[in-house]
Amino acid sequence: MAGSYIGMKLSPHLLFDARVAWGTSQNDISLTDAMAGTRTGSVDTTRWLATATLTGNYQRGPWRLSPQAGLAYGNEKYDDYTNSLGQVVSGSDISIGRFTVGGEIGYGVVLKDGTLVEPHIGLTGIWNFHSDELVTDGATVTPNSTHAKVEGGVTFRSPSGASMRAAVAYDGIGDNNLSATTGKLWLNLPLR
Repeated sequence: MAGSYIGMKLSPHLLFDARVAWGTSQNDISLTDAMAGTRTGSVDTTRWLATATLTGNYQRGPWRLSPQAGLAYGNEKYDDYTNSLGQVVSGSDISIGRFTVGGEIGYGVVLKDGTLVEPHIGLTGIWNFHSDELVTDGATVTPNSTHAKVEGGVTFRSPSGASMRAAVAYDGIGDNNLSATTGKLWLNLPLR
């Protein structure tokens, strides 16, 4: 997906960012089952995604508090297509709208060489205010409208401005049908 992005500082402690992106994909599909045998097909999809986020950043001594609220809406669709057995596969138009609210708290320690080490923990509530049903392996899945995600990690920032952030998150608190663990690693190197 490609699109435009804007980020701006609304006040010394409040940031706003938004993006809109469009994209397409080309998919070759091959399915095999005992009744129909193997069938293949090709389908193209189009998609778009719009997001907007407000993020606070408040520092008090070594403590950092970063509350955040975000809104996202996206859509993906594809037209009917015919597979190699001559079967018509119905197209689909799937949308999701999501509101998130939460925050992160960190505690920074400056080492003797000037390196900042900041462990953090965050909690995010997620509300899917619009979500189409998904069909996976012939079963209809209706995403739960609310759940939560917890994240923990650490940031290292050198006196030169280079930084690394590593985090692990668990998503699915309050949703018996969702359980996802993710890991992220960011590297920031100043261009000087």
